[in-house]
Amino acid sequence: MKLGEAVKLFAAHCLWRVTGAKSAGRVLIRGLTSSEENNRLIAGMLLVRSGAKASPLYREALERGSPPPLLLRVIGDGGVRDLHSQIARYLDSNDPNVARAAAYALDALKRS
Repeated sequence: MKLGEAVKLFAAHCLWRVTGAKSAGRVLIRGLTSSEENNRLIAGMLLVRSGAKASPLYREALERGSPPPLLLRVIGDGGVRDLHSQIARYLDSNDPNVARAAAYALDALKRS
């Protein structure tokens, strides 16, 4: 695990939660694509725990296109239902990992 990257994720989370600075929240979104699995898990955990507060960050990332599969799973696990239509767009993705993650997210949202 890259300790510096993990520290950056926790610091960004604190800054984002306290100030609402989107730039700090984007650090968490980028953390979902880290080369280090532990740091991807840390970013995902912090975002899921944030619940609906993370909805604007998720929406922005989805609108950019080509979301990482982990982002879709995090949205589903976080129970952010207002993104249902944005997630559904990725069910027909050319990337099978993205399509599976979108299906997982929609199923998780139905169950929550």
